[in-house]
Amino acid sequence: MSIKSNYIKFRDHFFLYKLAHKRYEKKCQRHYRGPKNVSILSSNCVGGEVYHDLGLPFNSPTINLWMVQPDFLKFATDLQYYIESKLCFSSELEKKYHCPVAYLGLDDKRITIIFLHYKNRMSAEECWEKRKKRIDFSKICLMMSDRDGITYDDMIRFGEINCYRKIMFTYKDYPEFDFTYRLERDKDKLCVRNYQMKKWNGFWRWESQFDCAKWMNGDED
Repeated sequence: MSIKSNYIKFRDHFFLYKLAHKRYEKKCQRHYRGPKNVSILSSNCVGGEVYHDLGLPFNSPTINLWMVQPDFLKFATDLQYYIESKLCFSSELEKKYHCPVAYLGLDDKRITIIFLHYKNRMSAEECWEKRKKRIDFSKICLMMSDRDGITYDDMIRFGEINCYRKIMFTYKDYPEFDFTYRLERDKDKLCVRNYQMKKWNGFWRWESQFDCAKWMNGDED
């Protein structure tokens, strides 16, 4: 097969996958019945993807970045403290991650934020400062997973957070918690895998298993 034929095949597949995802987004937006001012705080890019799927504005600073789960749990349990804290960028960590990286908080409260999809510190800080002002504390939605050494006690702490919505993606069922969601194909693992990766069909891995509109509506299974 020629290079041109391969390009045409790739182009056609890409167009079909993109069209299919647009239809998926429209379906999510039709089914969503909640408010537009929700603030989705996520440990990774999934929060931004949910905003896209539901057609909602970015009322959250945790867009296009990630934190390890224990750091995100600290962030979520003491949100006001971290929102009032100032970003402190680290040249050493930026060499490791090849993107802007900042500390937030002091001493034992210090967490690390990796601004994965930002070109420089200025754009990362501008977006963080702008979007954190949009947070509606009465409509906080939390998204994280059981990765990075999250323990059962951590799950209990997460469950104790009072907020509008919360979800923790896990590798197994926890019937005692109403906020966990087991992702398929992870049952033989010790934690969920990288669920924000895209599948061959152009959909994010979590999208084929988790109904974000249903979750945001507060619908029961």
